Amino acid sequence: NDWQKVGAMAGNVINYVCDQSGIVAVTSKERTPGVWELETTKLDTVGAEELWKVAVGFDPTHAQVAHTKDGFWFVTAPSPIHKDYPIIMLSRDGKNWSWRGNRTTDFMAVAQGVGATVAVGADGTIMVSHDMGLSWRDVRTTTKRTFRDVCVSKDGTFGIAVGDGGTIYYTKSSIDYWTRSTYELPVDLTSCTIDETDGRFHVDFAGKDGLFYVAKDRSLGQINLVTSTSFENIETLATLPTGEVLAGGGNYQSPDMICEDGFLIIDGQKPWNMWLTTLISLLLLGFWGYTIRL
Repeated sequence: NDWQKVGAMAGNVINYVCDQSGIVAVTSKERTPGVWELETTKLDTVGAEELWKVAVGFDPTHAQVAHTKDGFWFVTAPSPIHKDYPIIMLSRDGKNWSWRGNRTTDFMAVAQGVGATVAVGADGTIMVSHDMGLSWRDVRTTTKRTFRDVCVSKDGTFGIAVGDGGTIYYTKSSIDYWTRSTYELPVDLTSCTIDETDGRFHVDFAGKDGLFYVAKDRSLGQINLVTSTSFENIETLATLPTGEVLAGGGNYQSPDMICEDGFLIIDGQKPWNMWLTTLISLLLLGFWGYTIRL
């Protein structure tokens, strides 16, 4: 019932943000043909205070602005080129901005190590950030296949990206420089994980038809096929603190189970576990054969 004017805005008010810092008005105006100015102003009963403004090359009339609890500013706006892929801007201070403008890439996975973040996706896309996602650098690859997963070592110096057609890219000495592996496995790879427990450095990855692979060094000099009990697609891998590798997928079927919607497999990474399982299997096979003969 009680309204009061707190100040006149220099541009068109397109929306506002109301958060812990108060009420912030978002305005826009065309500065020159094809260049607009987006501005935020904090409002209170005393007056108005400019927070930040930025010049953009698109009409921000329908832009939305958000301010997170972590202090980040997000600006999203419809792309004038492709309606299904909006322009996204991110900044912590309103001065330095990272953009995802007019990009039609579908990203599939992101991973983080010390000082490095890597995102991968369609069309052989690998992008690296060293400032927690504020800015990104494209890594040149020679493939157009989709990367489905990416893993980064704890120290941020090693990374591996896996994807369709058995495609594998990895880093040798720096997370900024990626190399295509000489191995091209005969299966679509969907997931990866790095085991760095107890001084080990094992790279596990898996894919369709329940196939598991492991490499035991950073150079991926030798990639071995690992026997598993899965016959369906593996969708995700994770290394537990104990060094065990957990795999998850869907629609696993066996003679003992009529259709389970999901399954989990744990690889113990302990040689005696594998030999014990093999011994038990041989004993059961022998007993089964002996029974048939009787």
